[in-house]
Amino acid sequence: MPTDRQKPDALSSEAGERAEPAHSGAELVGAEAVGRWLNVPHATVSQWRRRYADGDNPCPQPDVQISRWAGWRADRKAAWLAWDERRKTKQKAEPADYQADTVTYAGIDEVARWLGIARTAASHLKARYADTLPTPEPDAVISGPRPISGWLPERKAEWLAWKESRPGQGAGGGPKRK
Repeated sequence: MPTDRQKPDALSSEAGERAEPAHSGAELVGAEAVGRWLNVPHATVSQWRRRYADGDNPCPQPDVQISRWAGWRADRKAAWLAWDERRKTKQKAEPADYQADTVTYAGIDEVARWLGIARTAASHLKARYADTLPTPEPDAVISGPRPISGWLPERKAEWLAWKESRPGQGAGGGPKRK
């Protein structure tokens, strides 16, 4: 499989402001949606990505990689349908048909490593403080039955600041002891 790469213009160097990635604002879909487009299970899409990574007809590369999950812009449905037709007729693909500038994001498992906690603990903290101390907004979300959130690696400092700002152990919970 081609290596995913960090898009160089994902961040703007001027005044520390973040520039919007090329897929920003576009709906990102995962293997489940691609499977529905092609009328196959999502596991088949994952298998195709591995099987057809090298050769004359590789699958369309993802626009977004969040941990192990791949996401494509919804408007790339036509590219997948064309790829499937080429696959069925064993035709070669043109490189422009399947290439994408994949942007790699940190998922909740990477965020957990930044915070020095378990992945499940990071998920629970995100849900626990959703109303009182929201976590940093994700840069990308792959839609699906369980949406997958991703943050640019450069946002590690925001997560560490969030960790420092949350209340300490025993703060604000439960009835007072007698």
